Amino acid sequence: MDICEIHLNRRGINSIETPPQVEVEAGGSLLVRFINDGSPVHVTLTSSNAGMFTNFYHENLYVRDILEFRIPTREDAYAGFFDIEIITGYGTKRSQCRVLVKKYSEKVQPAPDSEPVRIPVQRASFPWLLLILVAIGIIAYAGWITTGEMLLSHITFIVLLTGVYFAWYSRR
Repeated sequence: MDICEIHLNRRGINSIETPPQVEVEAGGSLLVRFINDGSPVHVTLTSSNAGMFTNFYHENLYVRDILEFRIPTREDAYAGFFDIEIITGYGTKRSQCRVLVKKYSEKVQPAPDSEPVRIPVQRASFPWLLLILVAIGIIAYAGWITTGEMLLSHITFIVLLTGVYFAWYSRR
């Protein structure tokens, strides 16, 4: 079984990174592995020229972290190719991957090599900076309410705005 890894949200919102082409043997299956490095995303897979090689035509998928999708090929398919189009962001981002179909060969295949180790992304267990910013904002707000000092009002606004910015752009 051949594997096609597609990375989503790694370079930005709804970004798609595909290999230029993958190979599959007639009668085998192509395993499309989606690896999402950001927020969950809806992905549309479609192919307009795959009718001679597979029954696959169109699929809508919801990808949280990692999702595997199989595309079986026909045993009697001739050598050739078809294209798979990957669409995210409700049609705003598109990428294409060419699938080369090889004629079935009856040779003994060697054992597959072990897959490379993927280093997990470190994620903060608790956003300490956000907690500190909120505490400073609350203290400055309380000081502004009790003293009426306008500088504390401005500090409260800037600190809480910084906290919102930090929370928005931090990885979840």
